[in-house]
Amino acid sequence: MSFDRSAIPAPTRLELEIDDDVAHAAFRQQGLRTVVANMDDPFTRRAAQSEVAVLGYGRNADFTDWDTMCITYAENRLHLMNHIGFDKYMSAELTKFVSMSVEVVEIPRKGLGLRATRDIPRGQTFVVERPLLTCMGTMDPYIGLNFDKLIQKGMSPEHREAYYKLHNCKSKASGMIESLSIMRSNALAAEWAFDKSEPQRAVFEITSRANHSCVPNATYDWSFPHFTGGLRSLVPIKKGEEVTLSYTGKMFEPASERRAELLEQYAFECTCPSCTLSQDRQKKSDARRVALGKRYALHREDKFFDQMRIELGYDDSYIVETLNMCDAEGLVEQRADMMVAYAQFEAMRANLTGDLTRAEELAKRAIKEIKKIGFRSLWEAMDEIVEKKKTADGGPKKPNLLEMMKHMNLEQLEQLQSGPSSSTSNPRSVLQLRKNMSQKQRQKAVEKTKLILQHMLMVEVGAKVVRRDF
Repeated sequence: MSFDRSAIPAPTRLELEIDDDVAHAAFRQQGLRTVVANMDDPFTRRAAQSEVAVLGYGRNADFTDWDTMCITYAENRLHLMNHIGFDKYMSAELTKFVSMSVEVVEIPRKGLGLRATRDIPRGQTFVVERPLLTCMGTMDPYIGLNFDKLIQKGMSPEHREAYYKLHNCKSKASGMIESLSIMRSNALAAEWAFDKSEPQRAVFEITSRANHSCVPNATYDWSFPHFTGGLRSLVPIKKGEEVTLSYTGKMFEPASERRAELLEQYAFECTCPSCTLSQDRQKKSDARRVALGKRYALHREDKFFDQMRIELGYDDSYIVETLNMCDAEGLVEQRADMMVAYAQFEAMRANLTGDLTRAEELAKRAIKEIKKIGFRSLWEAMDEIVEKKKTADGGPKKPNLLEMMKHMNLEQLEQLQSGPSSSTSNPRSVLQLRKNMSQKQRQKAVEKTKLILQHMLMVEVGAKVVRRDF
């Protein structure tokens, strides 16, 4: 059902309480980024200078309820209202779908969590819901200070009750803002196509209930076209099993670092299978995870890719060994991401070799990994590599720059790096310095210049890099 948007009144401007001391103290306790306005930070500057709008997204027919309360910058208001789902109320029917797959139950030693109510196959999206709340990643302190008032005015009683039932892992000390703490405890990332300056935050009634594991059996997906978040299974989940996500971005770090981060941010000790191994097995697990972080094909040391890998690429034995290490750690999503990264690296490397054959081969293998777990967000990038190979096959053969560079001296490499216009721009002092170089110094300069040039050609004209932080 659609309606005349011109009839929708402008959002009510809220009376915000102004108390610098309270605001700064509360924000320090909340652990938010904005404690004191730093106008050198573009996010903080935008938050301090922009007006805020509060919208109900997904309204029902009689305007008495809506799926999502959106706290956003006023400039985003019309973009949201023009979104295809703005008029579509979905919470009721999505709730029925969700109840077919999971239930909120007490999990021993964890509090409330999610349990599967049916057998869930691998790669299936089994929870889809509109968020209760979306808000900016960075907020002006006065917005945070008045978060309770925003929730009170912007949520229906039913949604407000569901929101306040969510877990609050932050301090309960006097002066803390409960609604803000709940958001900080439960928010997941969301992206808006019309505002990519920073990620949004989304809080869900069901999805936000999933507990953490460093060996998760599910992952979270956000769909901007549908304005929904949801859970997708990474492995088959049996009826009665707990559904878990990963909260940490340190999946390739030792257990001690993961546990420290989780304790600081979420106030719990991780007791997942990967963090409660025997001392000997924990040591081996930690070593594997750290090694996996360095085996990620798009990993850089001192801002550069490994020169040996640039020249030789990654052979099958190395890739298979990497995937087996992921299996040993139960890192299902990271296994697929590793395969995608190898394909992307080879696609960038093809700008040096002139040959996309290896990139195409790895892209097709990556698509198989993607299909297993429904990892559709990276599928398009792999298809682009395959199509790029087809196009290249019908065109002129490209030169192998790697082979050409092997026979270049330092001056030739520097000219290729800087362009023809700089071929005679070396001052006399630089030319004299080149002349006085020892053979060892000259060879070292050749290798360094070659690495810079190779890296520049790979990155600047390479395949679109999709980097996921785990």
